Amino acid sequence: MPKLRALVIGCGRIGSEFSRLAKLPGIHSHAEAYAKHPRTELVAVVDADARKARAAGRLWQVSSATDPLRAAREFQPDLVSLCTPDETHFPLACDLVKRGGLRALLVEKPLALKASEAADLANLCRRHKVALGVNYLRRFSPAFQQIRDELRDGKHGKLVLARFTYGKGLVHNGSHALDLLRFWFGEPASLRVTSATREPDGQCAFDAELRYAWGGRAVLTCFPESVATVFEGDFLCEKSRWQFALGGAQWRFFEKQSAMFKGYTNYVETPRRTRAKHFAAPLKDCLFNAVDNLVRHVDRAEQLLCSGADGVAVLRQTEKLLA
Repeated sequence: MPKLRALVIGCGRIGSEFSRLAKLPGIHSHAEAYAKHPRTELVAVVDADARKARAAGRLWQVSSATDPLRAAREFQPDLVSLCTPDETHFPLACDLVKRGGLRALLVEKPLALKASEAADLANLCRRHKVALGVNYLRRFSPAFQQIRDELRDGKHGKLVLARFTYGKGLVHNGSHALDLLRFWFGEPASLRVTSATREPDGQCAFDAELRYAWGGRAVLTCFPESVATVFEGDFLCEKSRWQFALGGAQWRFFEKQSAMFKGYTNYVETPRRTRAKHFAAPLKDCLFNAVDNLVRHVDRAEQLLCSGADGVAVLRQTEKLLA
């Protein structure tokens, strides 16, 4: 069976550069994922900055280009990863799909600048029979998937309180928090912004609260990126508690016990007993797994772990919060 031909458009950090900048083990860029997957062949990389494109081409030993549509015509890819600036996602994705010949498209978040555009793109892909995936990368981690499965099985009970601290704005890292909450707990019954502050770069930072039908809630707190890069969560459920830090690279687990006074119940830190290996290096190969999921969808119709519909849903939540 011939390999699926892959094209990466956008040779910045997530497109290519994180592979040489990462201090964590594993595969951390789209280009590296395609280069190392046994079922795909990275045929070219594209960036509007010719120097950046050439550098990525040398790194992955493939052709480089500056015009994405011309590159798509020349290299005839089956799979395309779109890692360009946010405002280009929707128009460029539409042009690529309309060109024809594409089997799957993996887009960095956000899928578009507006939920209506994202929905239009999803519909366009459906009409052209192009699989549309979005890289909310934690969905592709076995650790985060394990928590999802345990929640479905009732191991942790219902969520009581989730606390997220995030940076880089609501549309960027904040949207990762919104997507992860959907992945684990489903759609909230209501959501609202609780406060807004002006960052040094002039952008607004938002704190928010989500409430669920059973009474649980999630609180999102924005942290200034100028101080440090922060993305961490603390999840208190009826039966247990877990926390992650460093974007999900470090985890702690707690069980309910009486640890201080008789008759009082506490969350007590406890070693992970099952599937512990998933949490040793949970972010190791998320992008490889994303490409693998895309390949399996093309080859075997396996369900996409993060579809265009998921990207649309997060944008709708974001717009409700910012309305």
